Amino acid sequence: MNFLFKTRFLEIVLLIAILGLTFTHKIFVEDRLEKLYSYKDTVEVGVLIYDTLNQPLPKHVNSFLNKHVRYAQRMQERTGFPASVAIAQGMLESNFGRSSLSKRANNYHGIVYCKRADGAVVIPDGTTSKKIKWSSWKSVANGWKAYFEMMNDPNWIFKHRWEKHINKENYFELIVKSIAPSYAEDPQYAHKLIDLEKRYKLTQYDR
Repeated sequence: MNFLFKTRFLEIVLLIAILGLTFTHKIFVEDRLEKLYSYKDTVEVGVLIYDTLNQPLPKHVNSFLNKHVRYAQRMQERTGFPASVAIAQGMLESNFGRSSLSKRANNYHGIVYCKRADGAVVIPDGTTSKKIKWSSWKSVANGWKAYFEMMNDPNWIFKHRWEKHINKENYFELIVKSIAPSYAEDPQYAHKLIDLEKRYKLTQYDR
């Protein structure tokens, strides 16, 4: 009799423990995963985790923003061109500051050799491997300054395209779509910039 009582007691304790573990898994794992994969604004799992769980940005993204946002904002105040667009292009063109061109030439926007440059470097194009003469600058500040001056130059095609959208609610999307065809051959270029803005909320840096 005593043996049966102990056996039944252990069975009840084990059942309670199983129910407790199931409930805990439901609350802390399944519900969190459901929220994680229901987030529709991005497609990369890594980005979903950072966005949904409100964790710090990936190290390479945070490093790029910490280093370059101040240049973009300073030049926006001088030219009116949105810092967010410049940051998005800088991220894409330089692979978040990790490309050979950005490291060797302070060229974060994929600008071929032009009169605004301090010098030149010859580096293979990342897409075709064809050797191209790129603009080179002595400092990071000079590189960002030249990019903004190019975008704000009335003698170039870009200024006439972006300035008419600057005061519209969805200005970021309109601006990148207006300049993308003349800036890059990639048909997905504008979409990639828009995706970067959504992931990292880049318009928060505009002034």
